Amino acid sequence: MAKLLPFGKDEVVAAQAIAAATAAAGTGTITVATGTAVITTATTVPAAGIWGWLGYTTVATVTTTTVTTVALPVAGLVAAGGLVAYGAYKVVKAMRKNERAVEVLR
Repeated sequence: MAKLLPFGKDEVVAAQAIAAATAAAGTGTITVATGTAVITTATTVPAAGIWGWLGYTTVATVTTTTVTTVALPVAGLVAAGGLVAYGAYKVVKAMRKNERAVEVLR
């Protein structure tokens, strides 16, 4: 049988493990940051009573508070962590193969 992809057995096993961990993580989210913004706006509105009928206006101040959250999906974090860990494993494996690279780091 012809080899379809240039991946070895290690890559296939790692991909399967990362996919399984990602599926097990579910669809939850992790909140990493929250922010609060207070916005004050001045707007012109008709005056109350007879003065409003005559065309007079007044300035009303409106304050709005908003809260914003930054949430990351758990499954994405698990997948990214798995890929980083596997990449680190491959780097260590390659460095152990090449004694010259290990000597440079010492």
